[in-house]
This record gives sequence, structure tokens and C-alpha cells, in this order.
Amino acid sequence: MQLADIAEGEMVVSGKLVKLLRTDLKEIAWTIGIDESALTRQSSVYDADTQKRLRDLVEALLILTQRIGSPLMAYAWYRSEPLAGFAGWTAMQLVQAGKAEELYSYLQAVDAGVFA
Repeated sequence: MQLADIAEGEMVVSGKLVKLLRTDLKEIAWTIGIDESALTRQSSVYDADTQKRLRDLVEALLILTQRIGSPLMAYAWYRSEPLAGFAGWTAMQLVQAGKAEELYSYLQAVDAGVFA
């Protein structure tokens, strides 16, 4: 299974993401900075804010997987690698703080050869 396989139309399917990353809903919720109930209640999982947070994670993983080669390794990097350009925050902390666009810009700049 690849990252492209976790969506149905415009919606990220959290159960498929859990399977791909070999984790659980509680960890995914924590990773994107939302309450676990937002991923377990059918009415909340398709909420615009929940889906945005899930898409932020997926977008970061797509960029990182191109660099690292594996969604699992990208996920580990996302959660643990401190970013010098952000006072040591991780990609996960940036997404949790609602700064996903800044993360994407940073990753694209690094991939283009600009160093933070």
C-alpha cells in the first residue's frame, strides 16, 4: 500500500492511514494535534478541520517519502527530526501548531538546495 491508496476522493481514510503507518487512531490523532474522538466518530472524521489535519500529515509524508523512500521511515522522521530553521521543532510539531504551509515551504527549499 502506498500513500496514494489512503484517499477516497478528496477524503483521507484514517483507517487506511493507520494500516499504512502500522499504528493506531490514538497515535494518528496525537500526531496531527486533534482529539482521538475526531477520528473515531463517523460524524467527525469527515469534518473539514479533521480532514485538513489528515491531509497536512499526508502531504508532509508524500514530500518526505520522495526524499527518504519509505512511508514508515518518513513518518518516523516527521515525528522525531528537529528542524534547524524552526528552533528545533519537528515537522509533527509544526503541523500540530497549524504551520503546515511553512513546513512544506521549508521541505521544498531544502530539496531545492537551500539550507535552513
